[in-house]
Amino acid sequence: MADDRGRTIRGLFELVERFLPAAVLLENVVGFVQGAGSVLDVIQERLDDINARHRTDYHLQHAVLDAAEYGRAAATPACDRSRLP
Repeated sequence: MADDRGRTIRGLFELVERFLPAAVLLENVVGFVQGAGSVLDVIQERLDDINARHRTDYHLQHAVLDAAEYGRAAATPACDRSRLP
């Protein structure tokens, strides 16, 4: 995971390890936890490392939610990154 997502995840867990918050909540787009681009294994490994070093008890829980099921009028398609500069 050498792209921007990798840097973001590494930076996030540097902060988690430094401040050891009671909980960590992540929200992201489809593909974050499913498919070839999933980072679930990376997140679990980092949580395990932090737990071992600091005797914390972080547990990974995840769910994929559809905004349309929560009162959103219509599902919004994923961003087409090919159009971004």
